[in-house]
Amino acid sequence: MDDDEKPSSSFDTESVSVKLDPWLNTRYSWVICACCAVCNFCTWGLNSGFAVYFQHYIHDDSFPGATKLDYSFVGGISYGAFLAASPLINYLWVRLGKYGLTTILVLGTVCQFAALMLASWSKKTWQLYLTQGLLLNVGLSFISMPALTLPSMYFSKDKRGLPSSISAAASGLGGVLFNLMCGRIVKINSVGWALRAQAFIIAFLMLFPIWFARDRAEMRVFPKANFGIYKSITFYWLSLYTITSTFGYLVLLYTLGSFVTSLGYSQDQGFLVSALVNLGSVVGRPLIGYLSDFPKTGVISTTIIAHSISCILCLAMWIPARNYATCVAFGLMVGAVMGSIFGMLAPSCARIWGDSIMRYAFSNQWALLGISAVFSPPIGASLTKFNGGEVMPMSFRDCSIWVGVCYFVSVMMLLLIRGHVKARDALITQDPSITEVKVPMRMVFTHMFTLKYDRV
Repeated sequence: MDDDEKPSSSFDTESVSVKLDPWLNTRYSWVICACCAVCNFCTWGLNSGFAVYFQHYIHDDSFPGATKLDYSFVGGISYGAFLAASPLINYLWVRLGKYGLTTILVLGTVCQFAALMLASWSKKTWQLYLTQGLLLNVGLSFISMPALTLPSMYFSKDKRGLPSSISAAASGLGGVLFNLMCGRIVKINSVGWALRAQAFIIAFLMLFPIWFARDRAEMRVFPKANFGIYKSITFYWLSLYTITSTFGYLVLLYTLGSFVTSLGYSQDQGFLVSALVNLGSVVGRPLIGYLSDFPKTGVISTTIIAHSISCILCLAMWIPARNYATCVAFGLMVGAVMGSIFGMLAPSCARIWGDSIMRYAFSNQWALLGISAVFSPPIGASLTKFNGGEVMPMSFRDCSIWVGVCYFVSVMMLLLIRGHVKARDALITQDPSITEVKVPMRMVFTHMFTLKYDRV
């Protein structure tokens, strides 16, 4: 992640002086980093394991009468249904004072544990919707908030890159381990025992952040609404970027394992490729965050490159892939770059609108990401013709084209945003006395690729 990032929409960290603040960049700060890593491991890492269940549900017809569209909606709901309610979680956090953080972590852990245990005994499709879908995402939403927020409380702006990268990489590591572990348990036992194993693992690991993580009273500030962002065209460009990149990311994450089996390979080989996608993110996310700190790049410019690579890989490598070696290479490479949105969204809001408005803008984009996530897997399922069992190499062609086009559109939106911010910087440089800047579209296009002015 970028050093300029402000991870949350709920807390004001810039009000505390770095030089006088005894809490910044201490040993306890690294304890907080470890707590955030565990939270990411137990939420986004855990959720990545749904690719295993999705593949198994389709292949074995686990729930009579359920279609692949049903399973896709379960995956989408488990990823993003309650993220739109993140402002409510933040409000609860602030209102409960010093007990707020511990309370939401405990609530999240209880919800996730209950969801996984109940899902392991589910016999009907509606039960799966409520347990592995909605209730699991409620728990994820409660736990993921601190992982976005706490680093900014304990690390100064110039020291935030490494801990944020470590925390983000933990989600990829969780995806690797849960994909491999659950795939193995499903093979030798059942889906039910795989879900129960996940439940006990996350309940045990979450004891660490519940016990050790603490927030800071002076930073419990609920963000004020700023409706001025809705008058900015960059808000709608960024919103379209959020939607398309979420569509591309989740469709690819949940369908690649099934694509491998559609080529005639085993479910175990499909599980492994799904795990390799997450392994790629373990290396790729910190690397992208590190590169975005370079003087001439910036987080938006780096994400443009990452999503351009994702687009090219999907259209030029995924569509013609017909052997296992190509799938393995594709999974590793695309996994490193396809999830860049999670590291760039908050710092991009700060670069576009400034620190004071960023928190409100980010909460809007985060809610939009959650809504998009609900519909992403169903879109992917409706574009595939594979129902499990048979060999159908061309059954994912439309799906791969969709993902490639989504990443292409996301790149176009980021180029427009980059051109707008660069043009605005140019106008301010020409006349520093101006307070409001109206950027002509002609300047947006002429400044898309310029290296002048501050990094974007």
